[in-house]
Amino acid sequence: MKGMSQHVENNHPKNNFLKQVIYMIGLPGVGKTTVGKLIAKRTGFVLLDHNIMYKEICCFLEKGTYAAHLLNGRMHLVIMNLLLMQSPIPGIICTMSIRYEPTSQTVRNATRMIKHAGAKVNFVKLECDWNEHKRRILMPSRQGLNKTNTVAKLKKYMNGACFNGLKKFPPLVINNTRLPANKCAKKIINAFGLPERTPAR
Repeated sequence: MKGMSQHVENNHPKNNFLKQVIYMIGLPGVGKTTVGKLIAKRTGFVLLDHNIMYKEICCFLEKGTYAAHLLNGRMHLVIMNLLLMQSPIPGIICTMSIRYEPTSQTVRNATRMIKHAGAKVNFVKLECDWNEHKRRILMPSRQGLNKTNTVAKLKKYMNGACFNGLKKFPPLVINNTRLPANKCAKKIINAFGLPERTPAR
């Protein structure tokens, strides 16, 4: 993965078009994808959703294995590089795995790539209280998907070594227990000064 990151950095043209890359982190069920979609819709940013890529990988590699997470990380870097080179794109919203390794190494490589491209990177950590978290995990919309959808799985993740961002990039922490997704998205947009699209008339 290190070699791939160096290759990407050495062959990456700097541009002045991409302004922001936002990493959305947090435990399963806190609303990363939901909020990320709303931000993407309002700003024109591209949503790079960890779960979508991971779902495809788990069609041929066992879910939860190091190999599956490693491949997901490599795909993340390749897609990030392609998006950084597309000048019309104003920014990228990334939802990221909670696994500590190899997620932390993937993000370290990605932040170097982003910096080399002349873009900014920020982290947002979403969280909510236990009762609300349980309610979200058990929502019908999560069932049948490649997502954490039982309380037992959630507790397992909470007791493990989870990725909480990088020391160089302290996250904006938002407790969205009682904060609707649209207001949470607006709070993030305002916090980082993201450009919003003009609503169609």
